[in-house]
Amino acid sequence: MSDDATRPKEMTVLDIDDVFLPSPESLLVNLQERRELINELLNVLPRRHAAPAAPASALGAALQAAYKLMAPTGGRITVFQTCLPNVGPGALQPREDPNARSSKEVAHLNPATDFYKRLALDCSGAQVAVDLFLLNSQYADLATLSGMSKFSAGTVYHIPLFNAARAWQADQLKRMLNRYLTRKIGFEAVMRVRCTRGITIHTFHGNFFVRSTDLLSLPNVSPDAGFGMQLAIEESLTDLQQVCFQAALLYTSSKGERRIRVHTLALPIASTLPDVLHSADQQCIIGLLSKMAVDRCASASMSEAKEAIMNVAIDVLSAHRLAQNLPAGAAGSALHAPASLRLLPLYLLALLKRVSVCTIESAILDS
Repeated sequence: MSDDATRPKEMTVLDIDDVFLPSPESLLVNLQERRELINELLNVLPRRHAAPAAPASALGAALQAAYKLMAPTGGRITVFQTCLPNVGPGALQPREDPNARSSKEVAHLNPATDFYKRLALDCSGAQVAVDLFLLNSQYADLATLSGMSKFSAGTVYHIPLFNAARAWQADQLKRMLNRYLTRKIGFEAVMRVRCTRGITIHTFHGNFFVRSTDLLSLPNVSPDAGFGMQLAIEESLTDLQQVCFQAALLYTSSKGERRIRVHTLALPIASTLPDVLHSADQQCIIGLLSKMAVDRCASASMSEAKEAIMNVAIDVLSAHRLAQNLPAGAAGSALHAPASLRLLPLYLLALLKRVSVCTIESAILDS
């Protein structure tokens, strides 16, 4: 946009198979300097696309252009998608079979192509995150599209069966956008997690790219981001009184200041099973289990994920019964749980009813 421009200018690139930037030097503008023109553009867009158009979407080409535009500086790309991308690079075909909706095993939970994953990795290398707002009223293959956010440390916001005429859905989107645009944000971040010798991290859960065994690449980071880690004890800890964990986050603030935030946690080592059970954090447990269940659905099957969740409740209650020498059989039919984990069965039941791991007849894949 030239300095003397008085109205927004639209440029159309017809070649979607070999995307290029028609004006690389003037497509990005300063918000404060061009606020009036940006407001005018936002007001024009609804009128510009008010008439029904052919259901064609070249999302892959648009993302390639956005990547070329943002790569020199880094930042974030916000995608609003309402249908299945079916034209150009990254085009997808409908995979959902309406006749198989009542099946116990849900198919097509993995990506149909690695195009969006590869693009996300390129974005991560250029310190660009991709956030996806999926507002679909029909199948849009969220399993594939979510890769653009998962591997670039972005976020997926999904309102299934979206209809702007529904007041509650319009209000939900408004609240999402308000939080998205006003929350604090960090750029070009990396996070390293350290543990006491003898303990290692073997699995990470969340949206990021693992740069090394303990270093996560986060082009964007916000207060709403959450990460889970599974630990393994590889050496004896009997000689120690406590173990320590430290998470260090290095990032650039929205004001351009390079900052580091360090969290250190020291936990005592328990020598008996009751000490472990009575010190457990049930909210932390359910948060990690939810991330593990989603990953299990994609790597194995939804039925295995549900079975693993139920086994957690069985194992915890059985361990407590064993630790307290409680009677088995009819005499011990009451549900016994440590005070710190009394709500865990309820949380697990609520998790089993979530759409992520719940098979409902006649439910569409993107519901």
